[in-house]
Amino acid sequence: MIVYSTLIFIVSSIPGTDISPDVGKYDKALHMLEYIILSALIFQALMRSTKLISIGTISIFSTLFASVFGLTDEIHQYFVPLRYCDPIDFIFDCLGALVGSVLTYITIKRYAREKRT
Repeated sequence: MIVYSTLIFIVSSIPGTDISPDVGKYDKALHMLEYIILSALIFQALMRSTKLISIGTISIFSTLFASVFGLTDEIHQYFVPLRYCDPIDFIFDCLGALVGSVLTYITIKRYAREKRT
């Protein structure tokens, strides 16, 4: 999770002049995918670190943590040459975080159900 978060930060630090114009075609999908993965990683880290909170609460926390990271990432891009803080990108970051948490929640619940039978 920390390595992946660092990778996001590094990629967000690339000046706009060094990014292929073709990336713009897939920008929103890439934002969603990026935060689906981050949220799933946060979910797994929280699952491994505590048994004191429910899986539903972990799902909420992973969505919130990934979304807050998305917000800080968008603010960070404001200071990178020829990049900008885009509220629409942040919305797609949040959607990705939500999808990642929900998919991880469903996967873990399904695995637990199959393990019981």
